[in-house]
Amino acid sequence: MKKPTLTVTIPDYVIGHKPDYIAIGEKIDKIIKDHFSRKSIAIRCLSLQDHPGMTTDELIGIISKSGTDRYDPQRKLSVAHDFYAEKGVELFASPYDNKAETISEIIEDMYESALGDRGYSIKVDLMVVYDQAQLDIIPIKYDDGGVGTGDFKFKDPKHKQNAVVGFIKIV
Repeated sequence: MKKPTLTVTIPDYVIGHKPDYIAIGEKIDKIIKDHFSRKSIAIRCLSLQDHPGMTTDELIGIISKSGTDRYDPQRKLSVAHDFYAEKGVELFASPYDNKAETISEIIEDMYESALGDRGYSIKVDLMVVYDQAQLDIIPIKYDDGGVGTGDFKFKDPKHKQNAVVGFIKIV
């Protein structure tokens, strides 16, 4: 079954120009509320910078079939791959709480925090919307005493694609 793919146009959201996180969050939040508000969802943000040579539509095709953007088994899960892999994390996503601040924070984190982690900022090109009821949270305890809420594994690992509710392309 084909998943809905929605497009939001944000022409001034580009690398090299600090984004207006609040305005972007509000615009995307409206799309989420209009199209995905009937489920408890989690949102995974992806950048084509992490998928060189691939278009957004190609990435959507892969995720629609497999449920994940982990098409290359040699590709690391994150900058702390070993730490998360040993805990069984298959997916990083942000639980969505029906607030524009959530999206604004995700956009800001991708743009600003990636600079510290990777040495360069990341622009979100694609949001994958997951049915959170089809994911299990892996509550990872961090050294600062906090517990992570965005680390997941699929409840049905043989049918990960069923957890995908839809896509939001940011152009």
